[in-house]
Amino acid sequence: MYNNVQVYAYTAYQFYAREGNVDLYLNKLKNLTEREYRNYQTARVKRGELKATKTKEDIEAEVYRKHSGEINDIMAVERAVERIEKNKKGKLIMDILLYTVFADVLNIGPRLEVYKSTESIKAGTRVYEAMENLHISHATVYYWLDYAYKLFAEERGLRYQEFPHLSRKYKKDKKKLTQGSKPIEEME
Repeated sequence: MYNNVQVYAYTAYQFYAREGNVDLYLNKLKNLTEREYRNYQTARVKRGELKATKTKEDIEAEVYRKHSGEINDIMAVERAVERIEKNKKGKLIMDILLYTVFADVLNIGPRLEVYKSTESIKAGTRVYEAMENLHISHATVYYWLDYAYKLFAEERGLRYQEFPHLSRKYKKDKKKLTQGSKPIEEME
């Protein structure tokens, strides 16, 4: 079962694969700032304004403010990848990420048109490719993907929690609590 944090982590890892590290992305933003400033100057001249109302620093601050979430995502993925690489199963986890998350961005692996129709079929196909190529079970693939998503959530400062109401232990404990004369919620 996917939750919003898993989907967010998945897209953050894909964004990282597409954009590269923080330095490359900041360089891209610097180029964007220069282009925005040139466009502003051109528009100002066309309007006939004599004095500029925005400086290059104002435009730079505006661009960085707009893209601050993306910068933080890339930094969080970099820190998560560092932690993954320190793990004794780091090579396996990175290979799983390569086959499942990074594959579409980096254009690796078979690209069949039939699998491009829906995201769920595509994701299932990528998991199957990881299983076949790494000789592991689908449970292992999902376990380590979940581990990578949790690391990203920790580094990004997101709440990533299990759903206790879905676990057997929670249902068992709730049953114990409600076996008296009144359920525990009514006693409080």
